[in-house]
Amino acid sequence: MKRLLLFMVALISSMFEPLRNEMGTASYILPRKVTGYSEISEEVLAAESIIRQVSNLDIEGTPGFTTVSVFVHSLTTVAEYVPGTGLAMDDDTSAYVTLSNGVEIAVNEVLDGYTVATAPMDLAVKRLAAANSAIAESVDTAALVLMESGGTELVAVGGAKVDTTTVVAKILALKAALDTAKAPRKDRYLIVNVAVENILLQTAAIILNTDRGDNIQADGYIGRLYGFDIFGSPLVPTATNMMAMQKRGFAFGYNWKVEPMIKELTNAYIGDSAVQGRLAYNCGAVRATLIQVDNGRAWTSLTFDLNGGNIAASEADVVVENAIVGNVILDYEPFPVPVYTANTLTGWAYDAGGTSAVGATDVITADDTIYAVWEAD
Repeated sequence: MKRLLLFMVALISSMFEPLRNEMGTASYILPRKVTGYSEISEEVLAAESIIRQVSNLDIEGTPGFTTVSVFVHSLTTVAEYVPGTGLAMDDDTSAYVTLSNGVEIAVNEVLDGYTVATAPMDLAVKRLAAANSAIAESVDTAALVLMESGGTELVAVGGAKVDTTTVVAKILALKAALDTAKAPRKDRYLIVNVAVENILLQTAAIILNTDRGDNIQADGYIGRLYGFDIFGSPLVPTATNMMAMQKRGFAFGYNWKVEPMIKELTNAYIGDSAVQGRLAYNCGAVRATLIQVDNGRAWTSLTFDLNGGNIAASEADVVVENAIVGNVILDYEPFPVPVYTANTLTGWAYDAGGTSAVGATDVITADDTIYAVWEAD
């Protein structure tokens, strides 16, 4: 027994054989776990990720390690019980949807000037929180695309545009589609692009989210309308106006595959440390009818550079955030009409020198700037 114990001690010691520095002194440093990393991640993602807030989080499996699946409630077997007959053993329509799009995001926040031993834990916590903010944006960017593609397109590209006169009717149409799909009334969300958000904020019908104060800007939640919690986001896919959904329609789950630790760095960063870890997540649409999409017309930004001219004594550019892709540029209304002392406006061009004129049939295709062209009197 004594020999066995000695052998085990020697074996364990060899597993942790310390590295040697130039002086031959042991320099192996064990990493330090970031205190409360799980709670930090959940707090930041819950506040800053729209996907984390609107998704079904009831998944089975561990992202990064095992297959992840979601139980589809609408397929649960429910039937009338018949005395003496019961329910057939094969009468079972319950099903799971597998989320196979596993994604892993690595974190490497350098703590410049600090070793593993000297790095303050509060600094490590701040860096991890910052990393989680970036993760939230990354998740929403990818997941909103999956939500649009995995949902049901109620209004295709080319449909009626969204403005102050149509926005309410469009939202009611999305609501009716969810009602038809028998979506539960609870946990309904409307995710809109920035242009639609600005239109909604001009709509008297919306109940503004005044009770959450500064969080309106932090997490994108702007208010309620017709049973929807409304979120505005610049990460909504370019061609999409808004998406109406019920929580059961989309699922999301995450897990720290490699726990966040303060680790020693080498090479150019000898003497420094970093917060390192790897988060894995899965997400996807699990019931297409519970995600209703209004693609309508794609929006973009069109800037009118007055090129020395002015409107009401202001030389500031005129920026249109909700220009519609496919519309004729020169047909935009209201079209800016600048003036320039001792000059006459002769047209518009794609360059300040006026060498590439905007044609009468040129259409809006993407974010663009056009310049006023002047001719001296």
